[in-house]
Amino acid sequence: MKHVFENTPISLFLSSNSPSISDVILGEKFGGLENGQCRPIIADIPCLARAFASAVELTQYPGIRYITNTFWTWFNRAPKSPKKPMAVPKQTESHIKENKLISRILDGPEDQRLSPVENEAITMALIIAGSETTATLLAGSIYLLLKHHVCLKKLTSTLRTQFHTSSDMTLSALKEQQYLNAILKESLRLYPPAPGNLFRRTEKEGHVVMGEEIPSNTTLTMNLWAANRSALNFHLPDNMVPERWIRPRSAEYQDDDRSAMKPFSIGPQDCPGRNFAWAEARLVLAYTLWNLDLELVSESQDWMTWQKVFMFWMKPPLRVRCTPAQTRVE
Repeated sequence: MKHVFENTPISLFLSSNSPSISDVILGEKFGGLENGQCRPIIADIPCLARAFASAVELTQYPGIRYITNTFWTWFNRAPKSPKKPMAVPKQTESHIKENKLISRILDGPEDQRLSPVENEAITMALIIAGSETTATLLAGSIYLLLKHHVCLKKLTSTLRTQFHTSSDMTLSALKEQQYLNAILKESLRLYPPAPGNLFRRTEKEGHVVMGEEIPSNTTLTMNLWAANRSALNFHLPDNMVPERWIRPRSAEYQDDDRSAMKPFSIGPQDCPGRNFAWAEARLVLAYTLWNLDLELVSESQDWMTWQKVFMFWMKPPLRVRCTPAQTRVE
């Protein structure tokens, strides 16, 4: 709130949702909202993503792949000392065991149950995935709204007219807000949090895709950003048009292939936290626009233009000036 009253720019959504995902999974908050600082695991996500993406790309070269495969073969044959998991506070351990969100992932048949070290790795992966992707969606949504004033005015007016107090903005009420949902869907289309490729491998008997026979053990992929921006799938693909997601649809966007957009992946390997992400994105975006008037600072006018991708977007700070809402309907 200090930035609101002092009318100074602030970097949005760098740590706004890591407390919620850590609270859900671990039963404790990281405290990013209170002190404005990210935990190291959150702050290091861009570096980790860049390193991981670079390593994956290197393995596409046959010579390097042979070396790494040979190394892992030797490594897996070598005797290993038992690994010690990190110490976990008892209240956190108890919360994880009772957590329905991850209990299905961590629990299983006795002979297939994961080790404490593997459980720890999965928990960290969920925290990273649940914080970075939703923060990206929220930052992208705000940026696109601030660049498209008609959309911003319509959404802000809708929220401030239909909700007289912030406590009225419950998860169930926000889920029914058509234009809010349309804004988030269009933001996911134009700025998917994980814009790279979805990978699948064909089975032993191979597969037929669009009439083409694909051999067994072949990696298939689809680039999310390219599919979302293709004129084959969407009319005026580079324009922000939330109305394409609202029924009844105008004839201009009737032929859009909305099923081509898969921001959460598809099938049994899709995102296990998609419902949580939707609920959080609706709530944070609605609360932000209901309480604050936002203005994009000059240094962030081209915020989305030159970003690179290493699994995730390498986002510069999104600088926005916030002031208390002036046009709320009481």
